[in-house]
Amino acid sequence: MSLTTEATPSAAVAEPTKTWYEEFYAALDGKDISVLDRLCTPDTRVQFANHEPCEGRAAVREVMLHFWSTIERMQHQFTNVFEVDDQALLEADVTYTRLDGSSVVIKAGTVIRRRDGLVADQHIYIDLTPLTHRASSPETQPSGEGEPA
Repeated sequence: MSLTTEATPSAAVAEPTKTWYEEFYAALDGKDISVLDRLCTPDTRVQFANHEPCEGRAAVREVMLHFWSTIERMQHQFTNVFEVDDQALLEADVTYTRLDGSSVVIKAGTVIRRRDGLVADQHIYIDLTPLTHRASSPETQPSGEGEPA
């Protein structure tokens, strides 16, 4: 029996399968609210930092739509992922683009518990102060501003 390490044509063009959290966060980053119905339990629970948790798809939908209305977009870049059974700890650098086009990167940590393969509980640890209170560094300026003339 011989083993080969050569890629077959079909393997060379196949896209890697996304993990559940990559699929979940790609939808969130794309402001796809249908992710709640597809990937969250009906009684899903979300708690942002020290705020009171919201429970149920309708309440989470309302909070997410409100938050998304305050930003142009966001993008999660995972730096560490720890999973044990149905629990995960995700660390990420999140790039938020404000409505004025400026952006800021904020570190975040999220603890997620899943039930029957669906997101049942999220606790998001993040300080959004840099998003709402701009510094005068070039990375937080709108495109074209803060660059040498």
